[in-house]
Amino acid sequence: MATSTFGRNGMGMYTKDSSIYSIFHGSNAMVLEDELNETQWNIIENIASSLRNQYSSGLLSNYTVKESTTNNSFYIESSEALKLLINGYFLKIGHNSVTTPMEISPAENILLIQLNAAGTSARTDLVVLETWFEIVKYSDSLRKFGGATTPILTNNMLDNRVGKETSRRLQLKWRIRSVNSKSSMSGITAFNYKNVDSGVQYAETNGVYYASTGVQYNTSNEFVTGGEIYAIPLFTVARPANNNKIAIANVLDITPKAMFTVVSDPTEPNQIATKQYVDSVVQGLDVKETVKVATTANITLSGIQTIDGVTLVAGNRVLVKNQTTGSQNGIYIVSSGAWTRSTDMSNNSQINSGMFTFVEEGTANGHAGFVLTTSSPIDLGTTALTFVQFSGAGQIVTGTGITKSGNTLSLTSGIASPGTYKSVTVDTYGRVTSGTNPTTLLGYGITDGVNVSDVVTTATANKILKLDLNGLLPTGVTGNSGTATKLQIARTFTFSQDATGSVSFDGSGNVTIPLTLSNSGVPAGTYKSVTVDSKGRVTSGTNPTTLSEYEISDAVSIDDVVTTATANKILKLNASGLLPASVTGNAATATKLATSRTFTFSQDVTGAVSFDGSVNITIPITLANSGVTAGTYKSVTVDAKGRITGGTNPTTLSGYGITDALPISGGTLTGNITAPSAYASNWFRSTGATGWYSQDFGGGIHMEDTTWVKVYNNKSFLVNAFIQATSGIVV
Repeated sequence: MATSTFGRNGMGMYTKDSSIYSIFHGSNAMVLEDELNETQWNIIENIASSLRNQYSSGLLSNYTVKESTTNNSFYIESSEALKLLINGYFLKIGHNSVTTPMEISPAENILLIQLNAAGTSARTDLVVLETWFEIVKYSDSLRKFGGATTPILTNNMLDNRVGKETSRRLQLKWRIRSVNSKSSMSGITAFNYKNVDSGVQYAETNGVYYASTGVQYNTSNEFVTGGEIYAIPLFTVARPANNNKIAIANVLDITPKAMFTVVSDPTEPNQIATKQYVDSVVQGLDVKETVKVATTANITLSGIQTIDGVTLVAGNRVLVKNQTTGSQNGIYIVSSGAWTRSTDMSNNSQINSGMFTFVEEGTANGHAGFVLTTSSPIDLGTTALTFVQFSGAGQIVTGTGITKSGNTLSLTSGIASPGTYKSVTVDTYGRVTSGTNPTTLLGYGITDGVNVSDVVTTATANKILKLDLNGLLPTGVTGNSGTATKLQIARTFTFSQDATGSVSFDGSGNVTIPLTLSNSGVPAGTYKSVTVDSKGRVTSGTNPTTLSEYEISDAVSIDDVVTTATANKILKLNASGLLPASVTGNAATATKLATSRTFTFSQDVTGAVSFDGSVNITIPITLANSGVTAGTYKSVTVDAKGRITGGTNPTTLSGYGITDALPISGGTLTGNITAPSAYASNWFRSTGATGWYSQDFGGGIHMEDTTWVKVYNNKSFLVNAFIQATSGIVV
């Protein structure tokens, strides 16, 4: 079986304007993929078109808004999976959060609304649900309900019988989107999906926002989508500055409810009736389409106008009810030229006593209903038409102190006599019950004011001194104050030499002094080299263009830089940092060899490394075995290269070959012994005619026979105490 391809339009030959409802296949004919795709899309669009004619877009499920413990988010919860209708397409939404509140079960009954982080100033964000058709293939993640972040389902689109992809699925996908500081999606760029980025912006249509990117194919020329993207508004959320916690009170539900729509009044006994028709029958009214405003006075029936505080535009419907010529009254369509009567009130058959319309806007007439009270029959254009108010936005009940006459509310008469009062007494309803006109501080009950009799213009003890018209002390008062708010005579500050300017100053306020620097003599301009004076001012300037003009001695001219070998010139390396191909030979120094070289080590050591000179390297070297067994030795044999070739562990002097040492017991010592001190716990013994001898002073004590202990070398024997003997001493 050949591998399937998907480069054809996934909707086949479907076109909305073709009015084709079925595809007829001939006998013995192959069914083409375009025909099957077109058939499926016809079914989808026929169902959607039928729903569009009966239901408006919006939610089909009731829900509750709940707070989230996660910043910048909240939930909506329903008793079932949330159902939505968008332009006739049925959609389930929910289960788009990995973590859900513990009290909610199952997870598909909850929808997470994730917003962007709060800003440094307050704003209102718009939350919408974006949805689009998208092709899903066997290697794609198949998402529950088509959500962008819902759980992944098992994708079994690969035909295991042949091990190839034989078909793909068209899925209605969706995601939640938050837009900062917006109340509408009009003009907002639509979601970029499957690398389809057309920059198309949303426009409002059929109660939702719609953008069309057209039929789309990916870079492999595979059909991706028909290119229709919808956005349905769900919420507006008030975002306080620097506050990422979403409070339920700040979430305004603007989600439209999908409503069954009847497009015309009934004509058959069992036909469904519109609410408008039922209301008109019940009330005995001939209900007309609403009007934008209603007039409050006689007007000219032409041109763009402002009526009842509302600026109109061409196409608005207006109830004209106050014309001096009553036959001109009726419902008109606004135009830049002459106005025309509306099509639902343009001839005698369309106008009867009891005709009713509702006013949408206006200061005086907004949200009120008006009914035609002129008796039938009516000759339009001849009979004077009279409209009176029939309904209002709500019924008003008066309270204490207020009276009502028709639509007019009035305050009841006050208790105090009419007049102007400086001090009044009011009751609990704010009504004035009495009034007086005091003329003194005491009359007003003021205790923190000064009586005018205590204000004087001459120095008087314990009185308050009044300043003159200039805010100064009276002329009769002399002396200087410790501090003053103003100088009596303003002083002028004049600046000269390096800067000029002047200002008048009397101390009554801070002053700004405009100073102008004196010219330094240099023409205004831009300079690369300047001369400055001792005050840092530029007095002259030039624009050198050469190294010599800048007196630069540690650089070379660009003329000395070449790309071919030239004597006494500087060679420019190529884009790879190497010598140009035209240059051959060896450099005295180089940062890298043209060809990497390998160092291989053998004989006494082994190892290898590649080296091109670009970096330092570490070479792993392994010594060859010398033949000795690994271990610890007290006596070793080494070869001429210092390597140990053998080892033993002797335990005797002879085993180590030592001949100049005495064994632990016995033995004869020959030669001299030099030591700093010598101690013995037994005799120091000598043999022959020897004894103790001082090497430094040439004397000693010794014996030459068995009788006498002698002083050697004719030295005298000195003691610092007595010499005692048990028998006579011979001299």
